[in-house]
Amino acid sequence: MNENQFCWYMVSQWAIAIGSVVVAIVALWGHIIRARWFGPKLHLTLKDSKGEAVMFSDGIPSRYYHLRVWNDRRASPANNVRVVIKTIYRPNADGTMSQIPLSGPLQLAWQYQGSTPQYQTIGAESTCDLGYLRQEASFMLSTLFHHNSFDPTVQQRQKVIVDLIALSDEGESNELKLEIAWDGIWNEDSDELVRHMVVKQL
Repeated sequence: MNENQFCWYMVSQWAIAIGSVVVAIVALWGHIIRARWFGPKLHLTLKDSKGEAVMFSDGIPSRYYHLRVWNDRRASPANNVRVVIKTIYRPNADGTMSQIPLSGPLQLAWQYQGSTPQYQTIGAESTCDLGYLRQEASFMLSTLFHHNSFDPTVQQRQKVIVDLIALSDEGESNELKLEIAWDGIWNEDSDELVRHMVVKQL
């Protein structure tokens, strides 16, 4: 074997060794690499701070507030997507906010929950219910289920802060922090009500 052949032999051996390492990495962490660089990319945001006027079957004027969930990589759908409350903060007697212990993440309902799956596949945008306000009543978070010790309401002259996130089999969205405050004054006009029923991103 001359010097030129030896050099090519060593190059081929190095190529085989590097190839073996790459194959091992792909075998062990390929799903993580695919999810990070080629998987779905979820986003979560408040849809409209003014909410949407609705009329319940009992004729009481109400307003629904929604969240937008979308995927920047529509070619890589996000599977089994659900939007959950991670943490919630309520005021102490002195006005400071204190985290309320939760037994676990609380899932919110999708818009038109009765006709949509509880766990969605998201390529394009979907809408999730944050909560609703009925005239002269409390704001109610739209949790699918909750334990008896959890209070889903925002009472008159009260403020809460909620941390929300969209989860999927492949990953999670940005964390969304919202302040929800209600002073108890109802108004049919959207521009006027937004001064009394405040839902804003922090």
